Amino acid sequence: MARIIQALLLALLASSCKSFSTIPSDSRQMLLPTYQKNDNAVGSSYRQSHLKDATISAVESFFITKPYLAAFLTCSAKASAADFIAQTKASASNVDLSRNAAFLVYGGLYQGMAQQFMYSTVFPGMFGHELDLNGLISQVAFDMTVVGPFLCLPLAYAVKGMFIGDDNVETGLQKYVHDVSSQGLLFKYWALWTPVNFLTFGIIPLHFRVAFVAFISFFWIFILSSTAGAELPNESHESVSSNGISSTATQQSL
Repeated sequence: MARIIQALLLALLASSCKSFSTIPSDSRQMLLPTYQKNDNAVGSSYRQSHLKDATISAVESFFITKPYLAAFLTCSAKASAADFIAQTKASASNVDLSRNAAFLVYGGLYQGMAQQFMYSTVFPGMFGHELDLNGLISQVAFDMTVVGPFLCLPLAYAVKGMFIGDDNVETGLQKYVHDVSSQGLLFKYWALWTPVNFLTFGIIPLHFRVAFVAFISFFWIFILSSTAGAELPNESHESVSSNGISSTATQQSL
């Protein structure tokens, strides 16, 4: 499985490099400007400013022209990094790479590509492209009461169950129910994502919504990754869960 994931990421990286080469010509021209200024303080400042503008333009063009690839790369890297930090915080000498791979795949496929599809196609089809206040409230409420509890969170736990140790999808979903009922998972979810979603759907441009959510969800994945390590009630208090993190360490990491 690790070799498959590595091959997939290498293919995506090669595709992203090719994607930058296909950015519209006007953006590429900004990356290779011809300067006629002398090499003085004014010229140096001008070059730095122009390079900064060119970089921003290239990144924006990439997110506009290759939205699904940009979403996958952004969110998979973010999810993997957040889970790695959560694991090292709990146990610096015991990092579960299988668990990290599960969060990498979940981040890239769901938080990246699937949410890009929802933001660009599903939600505009349901609520319209131009939201008034009532439409904004309806969209946020739908995301918080339907998408999150019945798709986003169960999928995260199911994916983790598929990748980790002797767990399976059923065990992952049992842990989800346990965390909802015993650790207040949904309250944490609503407390963070309700205000974030008002910003996302009300202010952030469509092509940057996944990236904005990825930035905020770096901290959410840290919480989710730590919470997902909790034991079920019938497990021994002294034992460690299948990902190698005890419930005590999990509570401390929150």
